[in-house]
Amino acid sequence: MTDESVAILHDRFPGIGGGETFAIEAARVLDAPIYTMYVAEGTEVPPDIDVYSIRQEKYTSGVSGQLLEWRNSGMNPFETTSVAIDITQGTSELETYDILLESAPLSKYFVPATHQRIVHYPHSPPRWLYDLFRDRMDRVDYPGIAFAARAYAKLWRALDKEAVDYVDTFVANSELIRDRVQRYYDRDAEVVYPPVTGNWRNEGDEGYFLTWSRLDKEKRMDLIVEAFQGLDERLIVAGDGEHREKLE
Repeated sequence: MTDESVAILHDRFPGIGGGETFAIEAARVLDAPIYTMYVAEGTEVPPDIDVYSIRQEKYTSGVSGQLLEWRNSGMNPFETTSVAIDITQGTSELETYDILLESAPLSKYFVPATHQRIVHYPHSPPRWLYDLFRDRMDRVDYPGIAFAARAYAKLWRALDKEAVDYVDTFVANSELIRDRVQRYYDRDAEVVYPPVTGNWRNEGDEGYFLTWSRLDKEKRMDLIVEAFQGLDERLIVAGDGEHREKLE
């Protein structure tokens, strides 16, 4: 046991997805508070977790809140840029902790104090900057906009790689993510598998497949549903999002 203090740094809570669930469970296991840019209206964080919003008013009220909440599911360039800039400064309270466990890609932009150890759990390097870059650019039809999008991505890629220097230890949730970290950041990562809890067997049921996610376009739930169309298997799709009606 050590007397080192620990805090969780998660970039923002626009809702409760996989990254936010990880931050919440890590806070419970480590008995640590969560620091984040903001918690979006309607997002319910469990009452047993201490969450400190660094710029809550900026992102959820007034003219700035309206601009930054527009299409806010990872697709708002104003919100993403703003979070990245604000998180570099963070808050002076973060400097009082010995260890910061960073969840989500933008969290690594925080500039730590000399004594701090930074453990980064990225879930994945930003895919639109790396392995899905050409796929995303191919969707842009207009040459002028396409050039601006490529320039925007090039700038972000440079900033993303710069932020890697602040990280002492990378943690990946699978060998695939470990390989992405090695390929794009030239850093080793420790693989720590997410825990699976609960009684998942029911002897009275013939069995089924379950997928549980936000029902957003980026999650490609439509591919899973399509794959099961020709199978004599039962699929249950759990979750909610803008593509729920289409999937149903």
